[in-house]
Amino acid sequence: MAKVPGWDLAAVAGRRALGQAGCRPAEVDLLVHACSHDQDHLTPVSAVQRLLGADRAAVLEVRRGSDSGMAAWVAAADHLTAHAGRETALVTVGERFARPAFDRWRTVAGMVLGDAGASVLLSRRGGFAQPVGVGFSTAPELEEVTRFTVLEARDRRMDGLAAKRHLGLRVDLTAVGRLLAARTRRVVSAALADAGIDAGRLSWVAMPYVGERMVRAVMCRPLRVPLEHTTWWAGRRLGHAGGADQFHGLSALLEQGRLRPGQYGLLLGMGAGFSWTAVVLYVTGPVPAPFPAERAG
Repeated sequence: MAKVPGWDLAAVAGRRALGQAGCRPAEVDLLVHACSHDQDHLTPVSAVQRLLGADRAAVLEVRRGSDSGMAAWVAAADHLTAHAGRETALVTVGERFARPAFDRWRTVAGMVLGDAGASVLLSRRGGFAQPVGVGFSTAPELEEVTRFTVLEARDRRMDGLAAKRHLGLRVDLTAVGRLLAARTRRVVSAALADAGIDAGRLSWVAMPYVGERMVRAVMCRPLRVPLEHTTWWAGRRLGHAGGADQFHGLSALLEQGRLRPGQYGLLLGMGAGFSWTAVVLYVTGPVPAPFPAERAG
């Protein structure tokens, strides 16, 4: 359990990403920071920028629940595409789920909330992989359960169980499960179509660590992807770290030597509210040496 703020975890990850790529902070044209929430800072991106020393960078902050990291990735990629003179964008994610707002063991049924910082560097100057397909989907009809009046139903604490009970009083939870699965299929289909490939070409899927039951029901079964082809094996020890899950999964694949040139992989984000972002990644190579994650706190 990390005792440091989420933005501090994000800065640590950002420094490591820059170091691995051989990029100086002064070379970062855009810094995009993502988090599902922040308990310590009104504008955590400014803290990340200060800690990194990336003073020249334009800054952007993305908060889209657990879809924040993937949404930030796409925003950064679009920025580089739109501005020919800008070459480097750093995406950071920092998540910390601590009391009194969260009880990491009980806030959400079926999953444990974890703390993490994660980062990815996007550059026009090369790298070991490139995004080749993107998809989006939403289900705003479920936004009611992310209102504070519902979430803070007990003792002014974030209470996902209370939100689920509230939702159950208004709609059929089985129908909600079908809706989530359908939106997952939609976003992945859109990303695959954009990339011009079918699901059979995917070597791995980096997905949210939202608990095995939900991963199987909402992601694996609808997509016909075996659990062992996902990054669930990496997430079991971390827990659901909000928008950091997919970056953590990609790092774990790299650390385990599971990324090889010629592979297609999928990064799938899903956030309460609800929204989905999917990115198809093509591994171009050469794949860098593993850069093991650090534990904090």
